[in-house]
Amino acid sequence: MSRKVAYIGVDIGMDGGIAGIIPHHDKVLLHPMPTIGTKGKGARSYNLQKISDVVAGFAADYEVRGAVIELATMAPGWSKRIWELQYGCQYIFMALFTVYSIPYEVVTAKTWQKLVFKSMSTKQSTKVRAELFCNRRFPKTDFILPGCMKSHTGIIDAACIAEYARLTLGK
Repeated sequence: MSRKVAYIGVDIGMDGGIAGIIPHHDKVLLHPMPTIGTKGKGARSYNLQKISDVVAGFAADYEVRGAVIELATMAPGWSKRIWELQYGCQYIFMALFTVYSIPYEVVTAKTWQKLVFKSMSTKQSTKVRAELFCNRRFPKTDFILPGCMKSHTGIIDAACIAEYARLTLGK
């Protein structure tokens, strides 16, 4: 019996996410980026064990044909520590995808946005376009996490990145 095909997208930020698209079932699996620590209180870090578990779960349950990781970049006002953590986590994902023989690419946000938002107006912010895209592409998926009032932008971006993976690596 053949396994279902999947594509993974990773928004590398601390408030990012990991998404897996299962194209033939129009399904998306969402995971907020696993972190340790309390948001706003003390230092947060990535939970490498949970990240590893998520990737291992995808590898065990699906034929993952490709993954795309958003390139870690330094944003104005960010501390060097945050950028270093993101950069390190990017390499963790690269190592995990290599271990599980999952082909992957690392791309800039502008690269995936150019393709995924191709037919959308540029008058809106990328966050607004990402949410509109996901609500249209995955109408049965709830991007609001339990206990939250609004959509989680990290898992929305991860779903868009997974769609980019499907479009570019699914050929």
